[in-house]
Amino acid sequence: MSAQFPECSSVLNDVIEIQDIIGSMKRQRDYTTISNEDLDTHVLRLTHGNPLLGQRNVQGLLSSEGLVVQRSRVAESLTRVDGAANDSATIIQCAWAKCIVAH
Repeated sequence: MSAQFPECSSVLNDVIEIQDIIGSMKRQRDYTTISNEDLDTHVLRLTHGNPLLGQRNVQGLLSSEGLVVQRSRVAESLTRVDGAANDSATIIQCAWAKCIVAH
């Protein structure tokens, strides 16, 4: 095809290059610079009254407030602020949307 239509080959190469640029732009994230203490304050406020919110829910709520934070940092913050998660006597297991709390 490129022998018959050399201009098509050039256009195709340009399209592939543009796709690569867009793909790398999508992978780059501009994360919010925020201290662990400030992140914990936000997470505690968001989870107050709803301790079963998961990390993705909290990450989405933070994002809706303009705070883009790595998933691992949200998980660490939830562990720091959630007293139940730090209490070895309480185990919360959620499987197929059926939550079991054991003491």
